[in-house]
Amino acid sequence: MQRTFHRALLRASLPVEYTLGFNPQIKMNFSPALSLGYESTAEYGDIWFTEEVMPEEFIEKMNKTLPAGLKILSARIIEGKGDPLNAVLTYGKYEILFSQKINEDLPKKFKEQEAIYFIKKTKAGMKNTDLKPMVKTMEIEENKIKAVLKIGLKAAQLAESLKEYGCLDREIEVENIIRLALYKEDESGNLIDP
Repeated sequence: MQRTFHRALLRASLPVEYTLGFNPQIKMNFSPALSLGYESTAEYGDIWFTEEVMPEEFIEKMNKTLPAGLKILSARIIEGKGDPLNAVLTYGKYEILFSQKINEDLPKKFKEQEAIYFIKKTKAGMKNTDLKPMVKTMEIEENKIKAVLKIGLKAAQLAESLKEYGCLDREIEVENIIRLALYKEDESGNLIDP
């Protein structure tokens, strides 16, 4: 994504700001990376400019230079320094598509579990982590789970853990995972668009 945007920004002839140092790069950052094979309809990025660029101009110029299948839907100016996206974004909404219809009592089975552990890789090594507090909401629609998950819990980990703890049939296979939205949490615990 970084390389694609780098090239598109250069082709769009926008007044981008560069990092300092021996090998200057365009100053930009993106929302947390997706696991390989996931789709997304919700990606966010920050790009710094040396002069003001109106959102409409940015969208128009970038969409002319981005490859097919990649499109900027909206943009806005953020005044001041602002926090990096990885520090601001706390939750993501995912759709997990399965090979078969899911039992409607899955959320009930999930709530009944005292804890549901998965092994999380950390800087200190492998750690057993309870994923229940990392799942904000979970809904079932035929052969889909729509869940709002804390950043750091992968949707595939949720699906595998649900199978391990008997909340989901082991024969059911994950066919696709789509990130639908990203959120930041306000002081009251409400999820809002970044």
